[in-house]
Amino acid sequence: MNWKRIALGSLVGGIVLFVLEGIFGVLLTGRIYTAMLARLHLTMPSSTGAVLVDVAFSFIYAGLIAWLYAALRPRYGAGPWTALRAAVAAWIPLQIIGTGYQVDLSMMPLRDGVVIAVSALVMCGIVALVAGAMYREAEAGKAAAA
Repeated sequence: MNWKRIALGSLVGGIVLFVLEGIFGVLLTGRIYTAMLARLHLTMPSSTGAVLVDVAFSFIYAGLIAWLYAALRPRYGAGPWTALRAAVAAWIPLQIIGTGYQVDLSMMPLRDGVVIAVSALVMCGIVALVAGAMYREAEAGKAAAA
């Protein structure tokens, strides 16, 4: 695996994911989370620390997707279909466990859970395509030296 390219995919993908979360939050998911927090008698965090945590999670999640793409590439080949496989592989546990629990615990209705899950799938797909485009295998001479 080319770890430098995985890191590059993580960096660029993390930036893309953070921006997409902001766009989706304004257009679609923000009202869902606001309603959920109101039902739970909580307020939306607005501190610098909360933003930094979101940024960190964006980079970690994009890193997972970039790594999965690199891991799947030898089996499925380079390209967008492999990137989308990586996106789905990263998306399933997040949504089944995270959003599934939120719906099961009545933190949000099923309809909102589906909107969140589909939004996350779209974002993961875009990030995977970006990370996949960044990835190149290490050159044979450099890989043997490492």
